[in-house]
Amino acid sequence: MEKYRYHIDLAEFNKNPIDPIKLTFDSKVCNQIIQQTIEAECIRRIGKTNTNHIGCFHQNMFKLAGNGWEVPKNGADGAFYVASHKKHIFCELKNKRNTMNSASSQKTYIEMQSKILEDDKAVCYEAEAIAAKYKDIPRAKNKWEEK
Repeated sequence: MEKYRYHIDLAEFNKNPIDPIKLTFDSKVCNQIIQQTIEAECIRRIGKTNTNHIGCFHQNMFKLAGNGWEVPKNGADGAFYVASHKKHIFCELKNKRNTMNSASSQKTYIEMQSKILEDDKAVCYEAEAIAAKYKDIPRAKNKWEEK
């Protein structure tokens, strides 16, 4: 809750400046004055930051599960956000279904393949905290499983 944001100051806003052409187009298309468009951009950024914090919250819940579940530091265990080395389970956890583009999906698949080749007992999952609908899509199989 301490990380949840409600406002953004000018210094923070200017760390990632808006394209002035996009700002002008957004303002004209939405029939807004520039100040309204900037306020809308601030709200969008605050929402995006808060969504990232909620994703970390989902991920960190696994630390409370015990039994060897851990949340590796960013990049410490490849693409995996949740892991149990004891149980040989590795998971890429996404907050929502639309947070993975094709490049990151491909990278995750390669990480899963690599983990399975490295650990013949490994099982890798891609999980969504908020899925549009139930789906059980195998991404990579254990090298001992049938193809």
